[in-house]
Amino acid sequence: MSKKLKLIHTADWHIGQRFYDYDRKNEHQKFLEWLLTTIKERQTDLLVISGDIFDTSAPSATSQQLFYDFLYKLTLLPKKVRVIIIAGNHDGASRLEAPARLMNILNISVVGSVKKIQGEIDPEQMIIDIKDENEDIIAYIAAVPYLRQGDYPAIKDVENVYTSGVSMLYEMIYDQIQSKEEKDIPVIALGHLHCATASLSDSERGIKGGLEVIDDETLDAGFDYIALGHIHKSQRISGKDHIRYSGSPLPMSFSELNYKHKVIEVEFEGKSKTYTELEIPRTVDMIRIGTPEKPLDKDKAIIELMRIPEVSEFHPQMRSDEFPFLEVNIFLEGPDLLLSNTIKEILQTRCVRLAGSRVYYKRGETSEKEIIDNIEQFQEMSPLEMFRKTYSKRYSADIPDKIMDLFNEVINEIEQESEGK
Repeated sequence: MSKKLKLIHTADWHIGQRFYDYDRKNEHQKFLEWLLTTIKERQTDLLVISGDIFDTSAPSATSQQLFYDFLYKLTLLPKKVRVIIIAGNHDGASRLEAPARLMNILNISVVGSVKKIQGEIDPEQMIIDIKDENEDIIAYIAAVPYLRQGDYPAIKDVENVYTSGVSMLYEMIYDQIQSKEEKDIPVIALGHLHCATASLSDSERGIKGGLEVIDDETLDAGFDYIALGHIHKSQRISGKDHIRYSGSPLPMSFSELNYKHKVIEVEFEGKSKTYTELEIPRTVDMIRIGTPEKPLDKDKAIIELMRIPEVSEFHPQMRSDEFPFLEVNIFLEGPDLLLSNTIKEILQTRCVRLAGSRVYYKRGETSEKEIIDNIEQFQEMSPLEMFRKTYSKRYSADIPDKIMDLFNEVINEIEQESEGK
């Protein structure tokens, strides 16, 4: 008779992350409460967390308390839940592994780094067996943390050392699992990496492509499910149900305004499996006035800002850390020195948190020859000439008298300071 196993796959919690300098403790707390309730209600057997538990390698005491309180509450559930955690690139691997022996007693396994014996990678250290209540092995986990140089086999004479090395590492682990006695049970891989075909959001602009990107064939060595982290949008890779990013539980940028964040539930019966995407409730709304592609004219943007309810119109018990995040995108014909203060005054009594205001201008066209000429003549230009050219290029207009007066005042102050030295 085939054994059953129900797992939840999640990743990229980034506990401690600040959204445009706003603390997100409340959002993370609500997510962890929801996850705990979901695990209890759906009778989950296994929770896998595919890296980036924390936002930094040295998380605050508050961030660590959130995480470990959640793990402690998991151990109090009526049904025993097995937990597998790998380190991501944001996590401090050694810090995450520090309480590993204690957590093992609580059915929580942590793999922060690749272990070696006499300089050789030991794949056995990344293999974790999952047992049922009868102590029968019902699945194997290949828990591969974020891989840095030296964590994967060094292969010579190949086009991409990273891709080839990562592929060989997963094959080594899979082959090691296949050599074990238990057969016909699920083999599940964890990873924290960047697949070439993954869809990115604005929050992943810092993720580099190039050599440290792999294709899905690199991973697909026979695993029944591959639970990935690192990319913040929940998605299948190359249309394959069994290779997935769970995505982050919280929106990491305004490009995720209308995006539904999820965890992935996979239910095994033997090697056959079904998938369920569980949508995570959003604790804090996001509001965008205008978009980077279509910013609003100033007057229209001001009207939209005035429509945001006053704090007094909301429930008096609503906390400020539950106010929506706001991004404003405004188009101007030229500089407006009072715009920032205007926006702040309007929002002072309104139930939003300004996360960013972006100003866009009509740009003039500059030919390649003009750019080259400007570089060649740069040292010969006076500050006023440079200012005029720069202003004209950016705003396609002449400098207003008021701004010119301010510029001349600055130049005069600089010249007076220079003469006094």
